[in-house]
Amino acid sequence: MSPPTIPTATVALIEDDASYCRALARCFGPRCVGAWETVEAALPELAVAAPAVLLLDIDLPGLPGHAAVPRLLAATPATHIVMLTAHDRDDLVFAALQAGAIGYLLKTAAPDEILAAVATAMAGGSPMSPAIARKIVGFFAAKKLPPPAAPVRDLALAALTEREAALLALIADGASDKTAADQLGLTHGSVRNRLQLIYRKLHVTSRTAAALRWRNH
Repeated sequence: MSPPTIPTATVALIEDDASYCRALARCFGPRCVGAWETVEAALPELAVAAPAVLLLDIDLPGLPGHAAVPRLLAATPATHIVMLTAHDRDDLVFAALQAGAIGYLLKTAAPDEILAAVATAMAGGSPMSPAIARKIVGFFAAKKLPPPAAPVRDLALAALTEREAALLALIADGASDKTAADQLGLTHGSVRNRLQLIYRKLHVTSRTAAALRWRNH
């Protein structure tokens, strides 16, 4: 088996376990543009580092990772946040994802799995440890949904341009950034920029929240 390919995307870490943090940084080599022990230490420097992906622990001194996601996204909106933690409690998983994290990995993940998760995040996916993915599927399988209510007009969605609506429809159907770009005749960078504009118009911070907004209306 060939060794895992180091993603070309820049990565930053917020992790208070010094030895684990050093090991992660070695995995990414020069692509690691920042490593901090606390959210409070990261916030003043994160906008300058502007990592493509931020690997974020939950159990941190000071502000816990899942509660810090909105503040971190406000500092660097284009960054994809992937939780990397030992905690698999339902409340923490859903709190992190609802706050805007696009992935959730457990620290039992091997180095090549973490590298692959960063590549998945950059390709428009949502990397999950298998146990977390099963937990999410189980939640929706068990959830008893009420009968559909009469549709309510979403004024923010109605304000999207035709191209923005077409892009969001593709994303809501599970298309990656590359697939959406190919179908709409856009560049990958243009898709990412348009998605950020859509997030601002809808007042959301993640593709998951935007997709849910579209599917619900």
